[in-house]
Amino acid sequence: MFTQHMFNKMAVNPGYAGAREMLSAVALYRNQWNKIVGGPQTATFAIHSPLMRGKIGLGLYVVSDHLGVTDQTDIYANYAYRIQVGKRSILSAGISAGMRNYKEALTTLDPIDPNDSRLQNDINIWRPNFGFGLYMYSDHYFVGASIPHLLQSKLYDADVAMLTDSARQFRHLFITGGVAVPLHKNFVLRPAVLFKMVRGNVDGYTYNAPIEFDFDLHLLMYQRLWLGAAYRTGDSFDLMAEFEVSPQWLIGYSYDITSSDLTSYTGGAHEIILRYEANFKGGDRVLTPRFMRYF
Repeated sequence: MFTQHMFNKMAVNPGYAGAREMLSAVALYRNQWNKIVGGPQTATFAIHSPLMRGKIGLGLYVVSDHLGVTDQTDIYANYAYRIQVGKRSILSAGISAGMRNYKEALTTLDPIDPNDSRLQNDINIWRPNFGFGLYMYSDHYFVGASIPHLLQSKLYDADVAMLTDSARQFRHLFITGGVAVPLHKNFVLRPAVLFKMVRGNVDGYTYNAPIEFDFDLHLLMYQRLWLGAAYRTGDSFDLMAEFEVSPQWLIGYSYDITSSDLTSYTGGAHEIILRYEANFKGGDRVLTPRFMRYF
């Protein structure tokens, strides 16, 4: 999960497509557990925009993960249908469809038993998947719920001997919410929370990961500088800052301070984010009728 998920909601909810009310592109890189050789590294890119006078949103999301000898790449297209609710709120129902490429370079390992039949073949497979999400927002709040991967596909071929048959995608449930609280004309407080639950029971194998919460608190100063802190239950305390260089560009950085038993070995996590936005309708983006600056 990303520490700066508040600036990268396409990663968890296809219903977010078009919610920035303009063309929005986000690139993010995360380096986790940098003291561990082969530790997790993730790069993502997302682009989305409203179309048809804001009635729909379209987006593309790509994420690449590297961990040890394992690499996986997801490519998803997102579609969201958006309706006005009341005077200021929008409800968006989104679906996503795409593929995952899963690779394990098992033959590059140096095993104790070089004749282990489970390590004689590399894995390189593609698996389709689908997702669904709801996202409702106004200029003062947002709530969302999503399951980005509905299919619980096996990540190996049936004719390849595996170390375990539990290598598969499991359904992740994400529930998010947040509000914007003006403190002063130049200061806005933005508390938010993300809930994550992973449950699976397929072919007799049950997977129940600990329920996880991300509590996030950001302060926006003078419409330019975001300063934030977060706590991820059972994992880390996080510090972050994002700066709106111009109406089009935002750059940000976060650092995770590991709070689990791994703290002596991991070295925390670094994350950088870059966002570009363009309003092709012309004019000042702040004047766009439904522009959601805070979310």
